[in-house]
Amino acid sequence: MKNILVAQIHALGTFARGVMLETLQDLIDENPDAKIYYLTCSNTYNVCYINTEKEPEVCYVCKKGVKKGMDLIKGDYIHLEIEDILLPEDKELAQKFIEENPVINKEVWFKDYEVGEAAVSSYISKTRDKNLNGIHDSFAYDLVENDVALYNALDRFFDEIKFSQVYNFNGRNSYQRAVLNISKKYGVECINKEIARTGGIVETFRNELPHHIETKVNLINRAWEKKDITTDEKEKIGRSFFENKVKGIYTNDKIYTKNQESNKVPENVDYSRRTFVIFTSSDDEFAAVGKDFINPYFKDQNEGIAYVARLVAQEFPQCNLMIRMHPNLTGLDHDYVKELRNMEKIGPNIHVIAPESSVDSYALLNIANKVIVFGSTIGLEANFWRKPVILLGKCFWYYQDVAYVPKQKEELKELLEQNLDPKPTEDAIKFGFYFLRGGEEAKYFYNDVESGASYKGVPLYKLSLTDRLKAKFIQQAHRRFKVRLFVK
Repeated sequence: MKNILVAQIHALGTFARGVMLETLQDLIDENPDAKIYYLTCSNTYNVCYINTEKEPEVCYVCKKGVKKGMDLIKGDYIHLEIEDILLPEDKELAQKFIEENPVINKEVWFKDYEVGEAAVSSYISKTRDKNLNGIHDSFAYDLVENDVALYNALDRFFDEIKFSQVYNFNGRNSYQRAVLNISKKYGVECINKEIARTGGIVETFRNELPHHIETKVNLINRAWEKKDITTDEKEKIGRSFFENKVKGIYTNDKIYTKNQESNKVPENVDYSRRTFVIFTSSDDEFAAVGKDFINPYFKDQNEGIAYVARLVAQEFPQCNLMIRMHPNLTGLDHDYVKELRNMEKIGPNIHVIAPESSVDSYALLNIANKVIVFGSTIGLEANFWRKPVILLGKCFWYYQDVAYVPKQKEELKELLEQNLDPKPTEDAIKFGFYFLRGGEEAKYFYNDVESGASYKGVPLYKLSLTDRLKAKFIQQAHRRFKVRLFVK
């Protein structure tokens, strides 16, 4: 008999609940003779990527949501909570591990599991503190302790059950990464599911994180090669992605330019001079996702931007360098954000545009003679709008013919000196097409920006009045009396 595991660890605040319910139902329908296990947290742990503050009402709502989703499943399966496979020795081992590893960073491993990187990834996503200045007194230690216990339990569980397939969501964060790694240890195919875009469209990554460059590019190429629509129509759709971005029309991500003033550029800058524009990226999102996104030139983006700024200040004093900080850095006060804000002190021709500035990013793109990026999607946009692009970091389009990629950072000076022609737009258009039409449409799961997620037409995050009142009661008991109540 075939044994299949569906791991749906994070249930609240992510689309994992709907995607993994879809996966579970599909597997039940397609494998009537298989024994299918559905693993959830269901308040086994009081802290996770979603609930970093250990709020009991969040665990309550999460567990109720899991039950609500499972009630929609038709067919036989075995539901297990993490606590069902944990033994006391797993927890004891985890506590000892924490005592022996008082410093948590990406280099911390438990056996053959990069447990530190998983926790750091979760920590950075929540705090945006990619320098880990505050990790020493954070929830990351609880994540590591729980993750070690889970990994050890999964090790025993896999040895006992002999799974033939495993299905997981994303796989980047703590608990989810443990499922991916233990699958690799046992040579079991782990199929990571991820959201491709709204509309109930999902992606599949086999034995890899969704941040694996080669796999992502293969998905994009396969989508482009499908014969369901003509190449002309694909190109039209791909171009519309970039055209809509400029117009501020929603595509596949937040509209970061909605608070910007059309055609506004920084004042007191001589635009008759050659102008280089750096668009920073959200490199904290990729700070702990494995080797694929390690920058080949600099330890991080800030070091790279400082290198470019010093080069332009010293070797190109007659040129402008505009550093457009990503709008999603608005409100952050971490050291790396302060470093960026202060980089105009490097030279009089260095100009920093703050993330909250109403300066129009596309107006900057228009005046740029050359665009420098470290992986931001606007590098693809710049290529589409016929700007020479220089790429100084790893990203999904690193190996595509979109930008000039120096073999070593010292080549940057020559690239700035030369008259560069824009690269062809074919690869950028393929990416644009995928952003709008890529992925596979789910049968029962649906999500959109306004209404959130639903499964079989049932809103997943809408609870009954009784459950909402119970959650409020649990919250108040915890806040006022420090009592953790959990209404079963």
